[in-house]
Amino acid sequence: MHRECGTLVELNLVTDRALGKMKATITQRFKTEDGVEYDVDCDCQFFFFCERLPTNGRERSWKVKYVKLIYMKDKMVAVDGHRVPVFDKATLDRFPEGYKYLGAAQASLGYKIDLHLPTPHSKATWKRMYDCMEKWLSGLDADLFW
Repeated sequence: MHRECGTLVELNLVTDRALGKMKATITQRFKTEDGVEYDVDCDCQFFFFCERLPTNGRERSWKVKYVKLIYMKDKMVAVDGHRVPVFDKATLDRFPEGYKYLGAAQASLGYKIDLHLPTPHSKATWKRMYDCMEKWLSGLDADLFW
């Protein structure tokens, strides 16, 4: 489940480009083999790279061309208030700060986790994302496939 926590739009009418920035929380419920239920909440920021394109001849409308996410922080929440699972340090250390608990919990279900998703803890990735946003709004091609 995703909960939206606010949206901001930067618009450049000269280039017919826009950038939507949406803060959201991803929540997923998990259950351990011994029956302990817990949620993982992961705060993230979605970036929607939009452009206005012709649709029916002369009419133009806004379309999303790319969507990127930055994973900010996450936490585990006990469902019953008394019990939460414990992930050992070695397990948690495999995942980046920003989606450490979400990554560990999803991996426990057998999901393959991308260990290179952008977080604000990776200054190079953060800078690259903002450079792409500036290029996009100015009308240049933003290389978002990294």
